[in-house]
Amino acid sequence: MATDPPGHLFVIKGDLTTLDADAVLVPTDRSVAIEDPWGALTDGVGDPSFTWVDDERVALLGATADEGPDVWLADVGGVDARGPEWYLAPVDEFVARATARLRAFGRRARVRHGLPPRLAVPVVGTRHGGSAHRQGPLFALLVERLHAAAGEHGCDVVLVTYTDKAFAAAQRARQKLQPSADARPEPAGKGTDWWPSLTPAQRDTAARLARRNWHGELVLFIGAGASMSAGLPSWQGLLDTLCERANALGAAGTPLDGDRLRRLDLRDQAAIIRRAFPSDADYARALAEALSSARYSLVHGLLASLDVHEAITTNYDNLYEQACRTDRRDLAVLPYDVARPHTAWLLKLHGSVQDPLGMVVTRDDYLGLPERAGALYGILQAMLLTEHLLFVGYSLSDEPFHRVMHEVRRAMPEAHYRALADGTEKAGTVLVLEDDDLLARLWSDDLSIAAMGPVTGPDDRGGLAARGRQLEIFLDLLAYESADVAHFILDPDYRDLLDPDEQVLADRLAAAGAQAHAMDTPVARRIRELMATSLGWGEPERP
Repeated sequence: MATDPPGHLFVIKGDLTTLDADAVLVPTDRSVAIEDPWGALTDGVGDPSFTWVDDERVALLGATADEGPDVWLADVGGVDARGPEWYLAPVDEFVARATARLRAFGRRARVRHGLPPRLAVPVVGTRHGGSAHRQGPLFALLVERLHAAAGEHGCDVVLVTYTDKAFAAAQRARQKLQPSADARPEPAGKGTDWWPSLTPAQRDTAARLARRNWHGELVLFIGAGASMSAGLPSWQGLLDTLCERANALGAAGTPLDGDRLRRLDLRDQAAIIRRAFPSDADYARALAEALSSARYSLVHGLLASLDVHEAITTNYDNLYEQACRTDRRDLAVLPYDVARPHTAWLLKLHGSVQDPLGMVVTRDDYLGLPERAGALYGILQAMLLTEHLLFVGYSLSDEPFHRVMHEVRRAMPEAHYRALADGTEKAGTVLVLEDDDLLARLWSDDLSIAAMGPVTGPDDRGGLAARGRQLEIFLDLLAYESADVAHFILDPDYRDLLDPDEQVLADRLAAAGAQAHAMDTPVARRIRELMATSLGWGEPERP
């Protein structure tokens, strides 16, 4: 008999109000004051005249429409005299009650596929709550308790942090509970193993990719699989939706036969469907509606938490952009924006939903790519020659990509290419859900293939969903290994997360910062800027 998978604690840097989850916790107080940004979650949900009953501190406000999350309220408005335990009591209750409700009703896709319910939790008590200036103890206890609650109730909990400091603090809290690297992958009681389902090979792959990321050599390549995890359709699913829409508009005369249409190449299906629309405006509107989502997936959130500087996608949607834009982070979308120095960018090879008529969908669109988007594919070629690409949710089946790889092979000296093919560090790493030896053989000279699990049957949706969750757990480890935990070390609010020797070092750095603050020289200004942006000392200076 199959057993339920154990729960897992994920940590991301993102916006809780637009994360795809089954249930979310919204912090408030006894007066039920809902402050920004939480209003985006609670508007139109539940009874607007909600009040607390007696001394309760957790309550279900209501369920959003369709597959949106259940919204729960937690009374965490406190004063400085209250310690972390007071803030975490309603978090514990939320995890238990929300999980029980989701399992009882079973209306969420994850639950129906046998996956644990997914709950999203913010860092409670750190804004207008009483722990704003004592965040170290709160983070340490919050991470430990959420991990324990996920295991006890068999649910997935996503701790959503919004700032660099909060994300670094959460990962540091995990780090202090995690066994040392020499104890992996079987810690045998030497601390908390946060990723027990990952194999030694998967752990080694995550460590290798994290080293690439630390050196600024990692580039993301995001395919349709990432967006499908947020509920957006596959390419065939998109065409089926457009076919239905075109038939509903009735301008083509005889309705399109979807079964016959699906026998054609996807690009030819797209060409026929586009011609069936009454106008380009109707076609553009249908495309935009089919590819729109109010919530980004956990995969997007984990990828955005890697803080890579360069990313490439064949997707049309804006979910990765949405996941990246938190706190003071910015992202230039090429070719629509100007790539500014020191600003992360995303290259959209096949167009964007913001310009539906410019999207690459039909065969004519693909045939025109060399002239239309040659410069964009040139960037991809440069990345393959100089960086290490991490492919997520991408099938490697696009003809233009095969052409790019062919040209990259031709551009390399034979000796260098042979050394690359024989070594462990290739042009990129492809994360795939199922182990496919034929795919590995096909790309053995160019790319490393990392599978999340064995091959499942063609109708085993639950097995495929489990592989997708394993990918999320892998990316959680990668985000942990990649995290820069230095962002908070000079902020006294997080001091308790430092070891005693680290506190001494932080004091010495703070003294150096104070000395630099008293000087007005180019060197002193540069030191202040580095300490503010990288070590959490005060606020970064603005030009």
